[in-house]
Amino acid sequence: MTKVYIETYGCALNKSDSMLMASILEKNNYKITKTPEDSEVIVINTCTVRKDTEDRIIKRLKNLGKMYPEKKIIIAGCMAAAQPYTVKKVQPKAVLISTENVYRITEAINNSNKDFLEPSFKKRDLIPYYREGVIATIPLNDGCLGECSFCITVRARRRLISRNPRLLVNTIAKLVKAGVYEIQLSSQDSAVYGVDLYGKQILPELINTILEKVNGNYAIRIGMMTPEWFKNIIDEMINVYRNEKIFKFIHLPLQSGDDEVLKIMKRKYTVDEYREMIKELRRKIPDLYIATDIIVGHPGETEEAFQNTLEIVRELEFERIHVAQYTPRPLTLSARMKQVPDPIKKERSKRLMKLYEEIGYKKNKEYIGKTLNAVVVEFSSKNGSSSFTARPINYNSIVVPYTPSISLGARVKIRIESATFFDLRGKIVN
Repeated sequence: MTKVYIETYGCALNKSDSMLMASILEKNNYKITKTPEDSEVIVINTCTVRKDTEDRIIKRLKNLGKMYPEKKIIIAGCMAAAQPYTVKKVQPKAVLISTENVYRITEAINNSNKDFLEPSFKKRDLIPYYREGVIATIPLNDGCLGECSFCITVRARRRLISRNPRLLVNTIAKLVKAGVYEIQLSSQDSAVYGVDLYGKQILPELINTILEKVNGNYAIRIGMMTPEWFKNIIDEMINVYRNEKIFKFIHLPLQSGDDEVLKIMKRKYTVDEYREMIKELRRKIPDLYIATDIIVGHPGETEEAFQNTLEIVRELEFERIHVAQYTPRPLTLSARMKQVPDPIKKERSKRLMKLYEEIGYKKNKEYIGKTLNAVVVEFSSKNGSSSFTARPINYNSIVVPYTPSISLGARVKIRIESATFFDLRGKIVN
């Protein structure tokens, strides 16, 4: 029985790909180990969305080569697909396997003279998932239909590959029956789901089918959607969000609050279009929780452009913001442009984070004294202290002290006693 160690970097899609590889290996009588020391084959599932992540992975690959020169190394994921020459410089003998070919992991282990980087659509009928307790993450699709100038992921996951809707529904039904409460539908862009299958966006139809056919105690968190595609289905999605089994959570990346920077980024919407979408969503979906992404210091971002970003953040008061300093990625258009100096990027990031923290605390402290219905979804133990995280229907995080008599998946009432900019703190009262 060949022993295989899998190490994963990056997003939920990468975690799902690792779970797919692990399940295929186990079905074929391979043993998955917890450490590279115990293995005969080492699989590194890579991410390349940021330069610091790439540097960390390259350092790891070098160290593994020195520590285990006799072991076979397979490099999977986004670096293998988008930067095969960079990876081969570090590990010349490694076998590369792209995101589209992870289902061929046994072939990769048994073949030392071939890389697996060719186009493939077989993942449509393979539905992996990543489960932790009562939370399961399921990929809706690989790839997107965008061409953002800053993004290297479009080279790693080049084609839109939507998962078979019937198999998605069946998988979710099995997970719910097995006790999963939170179903996270992950994607580079959930809004484009189905375009490659049917020539149109069918995300609303898919969600409605799940709600119709899957019975039980669960709630769905819909993954990130890009504004340029979301605006085509906003009316249908508003109706979807009104269902009690859908978290009132939407992840709609803004990236910049300046129209000129959005053009440079090749984002196909304007700030006004984005603003109107958010206002429409807030008007029609009570207590909506909106998350966004903002890139600070992208080429073309002047101080005036950055001020425009601060202004739209003040106006729209997002509940959650992922702030990322721009880092040039190889093979992208943005990397060839004149760069904003690092000290300016750092200073702007601090200003945006300060504003985000002010808004987050202002919004969260409004919950203090209220009692909310929520479901316990996570357990955490750190430095001798244990706690639960519970989710109300708008997906805010509520941290409560650990109670032995309560298990994951329990429905509880929580009195909110304090708040940070990032979460709520409370006590279970029922």
